[in-house]
Amino acid sequence: MNYLAHYFCEHPEERPYYVLGLILPDLLRDVQKRKVRFGPEDLAASREGQLGPIGRDIAEGIQRHLDIDVAFHGSAFFKQGMHQVWQWLGEYQYDTIPSRLPVFAHVLLELMMDRIIMRHAPDALEQFYAKLEAAERSEVLQWFEALTGRWRPSHAYRFSWTTASCTVIRTMP
Repeated sequence: MNYLAHYFCEHPEERPYYVLGLILPDLLRDVQKRKVRFGPEDLAASREGQLGPIGRDIAEGIQRHLDIDVAFHGSAFFKQGMHQVWQWLGEYQYDTIPSRLPVFAHVLLELMMDRIIMRHAPDALEQFYAKLEAAERSEVLQWFEALTGRWRPSHAYRFSWTTASCTVIRTMP
């Protein structure tokens, strides 16, 4: 959910496909019914350049996203922030989300971080969107289609790469 924070950690970054890779794990999770996870074996062909320089940039961005998440979610800042948000949310009564409150608190903390970045570095948001706009949809779609062809059937249970995934990419504004 913290798209801007992922970009801001790498700011300034000039490679648009790398920037797309920085947000792709969260972006796909937000539009898919099941979680989409990228493992090292899934990105190997891209990182090695077998899917071209665009694929390599996307894979490097995805890997960086995953590395940032591991470090961030294990940090004292994250744990303290989650505790604080959890306390704030605990002050209210919820009819529909009590079982999902930890997820809600996590998302809210990450959105708050993006909001802080927007306040203190307003140009970062414009630069972020400019980088995303520079990524050619057709190139990204080719990478998705090439990558799905490289996955073994044994990965099918973990990934929900379907025509819907490609449709989402085709219709991204």
